[in-house]
Amino acid sequence: MQAVPLSVVLDFDGVIVDSVEIKSQAFQDAYPEATPEQRSEIDRYHHAHGGVSRREKFRHFEVALFGRGADPAAIEALAERYRAIVYEKVVACRLIPGALEFLNEAAARLPLHLVSGTPQEELEAIVERRGLRHFFQRVIGAPTLKPAAFATLAAEHGHDPSRMVAIGDSTTEFHAARSLGMPFVGIVAEGIANPFPPATPVLPDMTGLSRVLGLTNALADAAR
Repeated sequence: MQAVPLSVVLDFDGVIVDSVEIKSQAFQDAYPEATPEQRSEIDRYHHAHGGVSRREKFRHFEVALFGRGADPAAIEALAERYRAIVYEKVVACRLIPGALEFLNEAAARLPLHLVSGTPQEELEAIVERRGLRHFFQRVIGAPTLKPAAFATLAAEHGHDPSRMVAIGDSTTEFHAARSLGMPFVGIVAEGIANPFPPATPVLPDMTGLSRVLGLTNALADAAR
């Protein structure tokens, strides 16, 4: 990074909380009739499209995987089944290593924002229950898409997107950031295939993110 960013926009699942596998399993469990091959495709698609809302994923599964029409009532029933499976598990799951340390350090230095594909009301409730709400100036969930959320945050705060940075674990956040000229840092857990282009800065977890963003030296200077 060339300079300390003006603000940081973070994804939630796979960046703050270790919930990606919980949600992959929930998508599979929402279809008890699915064959092993269909479950494998659900898992693949979920991992390839992190940050996409659950309703959009269910629309895809209904049409492309099960050969049905994307009936709105059926999509809502699947989304509710999914929510019932994941909600308490996401409230209780572990934080990504280094996430709490980063939030404590960075929130004292610059604005942090949370942008997720989780529905707005549910996201706010989970963040509140986990005791994380005070770290973020804005919490934005579905149905707002990530490019629109990133652009809104830049406009609201009068920030040049090139002086902001997005942190995410999927190409959804990467492409949203790139569309605005916003720097991006990927979080890719060990053992997971890196989905990002070769020049993209990548960390295995949130440990060391302050150093990558240039916050470590800035915080030390401020303490002198």
